[in-house]
Parts: sequence; C-alpha cells; structure tokens
Amino acid sequence: NCTIVNNHSIFYSGGGIGYWSSSDNHQLINSILWNNTINSDDSMGSQIYHNDGSSTLLVSYCDIEYGEQNIIVTSSGILDWNVGNISLDPLFTYSENEDFTLSPNSPCVDAGTSDLDDDGINDILDYNGQAPDIGAFESYIQLEDLGDVNQDGWIDIGDVVAMVVI
Repeated sequence: NCTIVNNHSIFYSGGGIGYWSSSDNHQLINSILWNNTINSDDSMGSQIYHNDGSSTLLVSYCDIEYGEQNIIVTSSGILDWNVGNISLDPLFTYSENEDFTLSPNSPCVDAGTSDLDDDGINDILDYNGQAPDIGAFESYIQLEDLGDVNQDGWIDIGDVVAMVVI
C-alpha cells in the first residue's frame, strides 16, 4: 500500500516508479500513483517505467493516473494488468497541503484487496470498511459523524427524530 504523488523524473519516463533489474518479478498492489511528471511533453510513462529484461510487473488494485497506458514496459518485459485497477482522481483530503489521506467519497476507499498473494487467505487484517483502501493511508470514520443520522452536518434533535422514524 503506497501513495506515490508529485514526483518528477529527469529522465523521459518513470516519474513515479522506475524498475531497472535483470530478471526479478515485481508486484504493485493497493497503491496510488498520481501527478508524477517526466522531462517530456508527452505524459505517457510518467507513472511507471519498467526496464527489466524478461520479468513481469504485476499491477492490481491500484489507482494509476491515465491507467495502463501510463506504464512503459521495455525489452521483453511483461505487464500483467490484473484485477481491481482504476484510473480515477483519488480525491485526496487536501493535496495542496501535502495531505494525501483519502476523502470519504474517494474511489480508493474500500477498493483494495486484503489477499496480497492471491492464495485465498487475507494478508491484511487491520482495515476499516469492506476492504482495505488503495493507497498508504487507511480511511477512518470520524466519531462526530456517527450521531448525524440524518446527515445534515449537525448532531441535534433531527437525528433523534430520524432514528425514531427508522
């Protein structure tokens, strides 16, 4: 679970991640790569550069800006664009202030996987909601929101009335 944001590569690709190796396979799971840049007018390849001989890069349950087309795989390397990947604005809480936690309506909330090695056994056990979030920061329920039953932004008599009606 990584969040890789606002990086710049002096090369022509791999602003977020650059893999240079001979034969190792790599996995990227439950991660966000967003707003990474390169020294080129073309933004393709700005998120991941995989120059790795005959190895495989497996990507699953990730939010990658511009999706699969923003990953450059060279030589005889293989990109395994697996399940659960999205290319939607992660809706960070306050990215302008370097707060890369997820807002409550982020498409990354509950969109990850807890089974990292695809063996049917959950490897991540500590998360909120239906599934782990994509990215480094797990979202949480704010306690002050729990009593706001009618979701009007206030905890008041209207919430009691809403509970009685339910």
